[in-house]
Amino acid sequence: MPFYTTFVITYITSETIGMSKTFAFAAVTCAAAVELFAIPYFGHLSDRVGRRRLYALGAIVLAVVAFPYFALLNTGIPLVILLTIMIVQLQHSTEYGPQAALIAESFPTGLRYGGAGLGYQLASIVAGGPAPLIATWLLHDYGWQAISIFMIIGAAVGLAATLALPDRSKIDISDDAAYR
Repeated sequence: MPFYTTFVITYITSETIGMSKTFAFAAVTCAAAVELFAIPYFGHLSDRVGRRRLYALGAIVLAVVAFPYFALLNTGIPLVILLTIMIVQLQHSTEYGPQAALIAESFPTGLRYGGAGLGYQLASIVAGGPAPLIATWLLHDYGWQAISIFMIIGAAVGLAATLALPDRSKIDISDDAAYR
C-alpha cells in the first residue's frame, strides 16, 4: 500500500506531528528493511496456510490497526513513531507476500499472464495510486479519523473480494479443470 510509504512521510512531517524529513525517510527505510524479510516469509507461509486465508487475515489486521496506527503516530514520540511504522509494515507484508501467487492462481493457464497483469495494474490505478491523494484530502477536510475509516473501508472491500475467490493454493493450477 503506497499509503504506508508515501502518505506517512507527509503526515509525520506535517505541522501537527513535526518530525523532520530525515527522520521520516529513515523510518520508512527501516520499515522497508522489515519488509525485505517479511514479504518472503509471508509468501512462504501462504504455501502452508493458504494464500486466501493469509490475505484475508492481512485485511482484517488492516481494519484493526487503522485507528491505533494514527493514535500512535500522533504521540509525536520518535521511537513510538518509528516502531509503529515498522510494525504496521508487517500488515502490508501479510498481504503482499502471497499476493502474486493469489492473483496468478485466480486465472486459468491461458489467461494467467494477461489476467494477473491487467488485474494488478488496474488495482494500482484505481486503489493504490490514489490512496495517498485521497488521504491528503481526507486529512485536510476531515482529520485523521476519516483516513482510518477510509482504511477500514478498503480493508472490507479487500476482505470481501478475497473471500469471493476460491482457495486454489493446494491444487494443481496447471490443470485447467480446476477452473470449471
